[in-house]
Amino acid sequence: MKYLCQRPGRKGWYVRYPVERQHRAQVGRNAIERKAGDTLQEARKAMHQLIADIQQEIAVKVGTADQLTTWKRTFGPPEQLKPSERLLLINEVDLADPTAVTKLDAYLQNARTYQQLFDERVVVEQPRPSTQRSWQNAIKNVVTLTGNEYPHTVTVELARKLRNELLSKVSHGTTRSCISALKGFWSFGIANGYLKENPWQGLTRKLDQAVKHKLPEQDLISEAVTKAFNGNDIRFLIMHYTGCRSSEANGLRYSDVNLEDGTVTFTEWTQEGLVRRLKGGLKDERTVPLHTALWTHLKGLRDIRWGDSTDPIWPNAYKAREESWGAGWSGSFKTKYCFVSHDLRRAVVTKLAVAGVSPFVINAITRQRIPGLSAVVELYVRPSTEDLRAAIQLL
Repeated sequence: MKYLCQRPGRKGWYVRYPVERQHRAQVGRNAIERKAGDTLQEARKAMHQLIADIQQEIAVKVGTADQLTTWKRTFGPPEQLKPSERLLLINEVDLADPTAVTKLDAYLQNARTYQQLFDERVVVEQPRPSTQRSWQNAIKNVVTLTGNEYPHTVTVELARKLRNELLSKVSHGTTRSCISALKGFWSFGIANGYLKENPWQGLTRKLDQAVKHKLPEQDLISEAVTKAFNGNDIRFLIMHYTGCRSSEANGLRYSDVNLEDGTVTFTEWTQEGLVRRLKGGLKDERTVPLHTALWTHLKGLRDIRWGDSTDPIWPNAYKAREESWGAGWSGSFKTKYCFVSHDLRRAVVTKLAVAGVSPFVINAITRQRIPGLSAVVELYVRPSTEDLRAAIQLL
């Protein structure tokens, strides 16, 4: 919202970009405004590109624009170039300079930079800050290798070279994460018509898979459950009896626990500077029945008014920089219980599967993806609350 505003007497939303004081005489104004859209949603989508255009306009006027920006502002879109203008451009470029040739190629192809793709993807997908940083780190590796800011210049050979360099420095798992991030970045570019092919496709196939850790022994889990009841560790108990993620339990509000219906609801929300997101976004929202043992324990906490307030139960579990919940609690979990918090989720999924519970019911309870399940089937197969409650009681 920093650059968005509304103008008195006019409809819609505008981008208002301030001009630095030392450049105002050359630009001729204190700020530049452009209409971004009729609605706030439209304006948010258009904002980043408009700001980039305004920045280019200012750079050209004050003489700080690079050659590529100057071409764009002078000649306009490359598809509108006249033959004489194209020839003029080619004659301006030192063909012995790889950087100059790359910029000319980028202009003629109307190529996007990494930053432009990044900004647009952030607007479209609205990822967590931690996800954005992982994208930026992956892109930094490519820029270091290629020496330019244009993804369309990356070939399969360059992609393979980066993978091999990473493997010489870091683990297979870290390499896989980096390559997967880049593959997703290129897929976004292809889907939006900015890139033609994905050079990262297939480069993770031969990399070692993550090691699957053995579940804790049942006796150890049982001891931990007893300890959690005695210590009133509600987050542990919710994870143990629903199979939710640590972040899902830590981001609950009092209003999400409904003792009258005997349910707990996992949903996304924003309030007073706090942001609660689910790993799978809106499709991970769900309402899960409470196990009798958990319901009885929560009912016995007379000093807590469940369902009355939209305040988070554990506000100190929020980490604003990451927009995440429960990192500190999960970090100390193993010291207290001798296994990691995610083992509770794995144990729930395993126990229900071994008991013969339908994969659709397991998915409805935990949002654990079912291998091979199409999005259409997942959308239309909806087990009843009674089905979910019967499965929860098996835990």
